[in-house]
Parts: sequence; structure tokens; C-alpha cells
Amino acid sequence: MNGDDMDPRIKDGDVIFVDRRVTRVAGNGIYLVTYMGRTMVRNLEDRLSEGLALRCANESYADVIVPRGSATSGLTILGKVGARQSVTAL
Repeated sequence: MNGDDMDPRIKDGDVIFVDRRVTRVAGNGIYLVTYMGRTMVRNLEDRLSEGLALRCANESYADVIVPRGSATSGLTILGKVGARQSVTAL
């Protein structure tokens, strides 16, 4: 992870695991996406009246709304971020 967009949940420099088999929104959650030419990790939230909200965990950043049904929205789902796991050295 690069940057503080998802801080404190995912910190700058954290390693994340992405299930690249997920290429569509499969429920609300954290996804790796490309939007408007930029690749980012975002919490995707389906808002029935608005569309998909791309949310940062860091409240310093505003939500971005991708309108529902927009074929030219510029949003590509690259995968769903898996749960963080502790790694213990043996």
C-alpha cells in the first residue's frame, strides 16, 4: 500500500493480498480499482440512490461517487482485498 488514503485500516507500506478473480463488485468491501486512470485501494459501498461510493478510511479524503449505470464511468475492479493476516517467522 502506498499513501495514507486507507489509514488507519491499511497503513502506508503494508502488504495487501488481492483476489484478482473478483472483477465485479461482490458486496461492500475493500477493493483494488482503477478509476479515471488511477489505481487505488478503496472501500466500495453500494448506495442505492447514488451509485458506488469510493471511500477512503482516512477521513481527510472525500468520498467519490460513481453514478449507477454509467457505461463510461471509468471504474475497473482489479480485485477484492483480503483480510490482513499476521505472519509469524519460524
